[in-house]
Amino acid sequence: MARNRRRIAGLTEALEEYFAGQLNKQREFDGKFCPGEDECADPESSERGPLSRYPNETIEYVCGGCSLRTTKPGNSPAHLVCAINSTIEIADLPENATFAYPDALDIWGWAGLRALSRARNSDLKKSSKQKPKEAPPPGPMLVRKPGEKAAVQTFDWSRITATPND
Repeated sequence: MARNRRRIAGLTEALEEYFAGQLNKQREFDGKFCPGEDECADPESSERGPLSRYPNETIEYVCGGCSLRTTKPGNSPAHLVCAINSTIEIADLPENATFAYPDALDIWGWAGLRALSRARNSDLKKSSKQKPKEAPPPGPMLVRKPGEKAAVQTFDWSRITATPND
């Protein structure tokens, strides 16, 4: 029994590493992923990509030069494919879906959900640690050309009167 637990713990860690990597890639590519060879090659698809523009080239050649190749479906580790797919299917259920522990899911489903949850929490911590962009100072932004001295704007306060003009 202890041997089986080590395997499941290893599975959970491997899935967590995979999901964390996918979340990092999602942030790196602004949420874009490879749509897969069929969608990429279809000139009528909304997800068409380089394969549709170079139909006479080999898939390996075209995909090799694509920045999204690391997100290509099928690049998942072969020994994790079933666990990844079942975890994604379970995760796609409505947010308020509940599961009676421990009988609702098999051990692979629980391991996958645990790994996905850990990866999401870790990703959330990473994204919250990133320094937010500084807001521009209030007021109008003055743009100057390179080498041009900044103009100092002055305001004539003597024009302001305490009483309205008649």
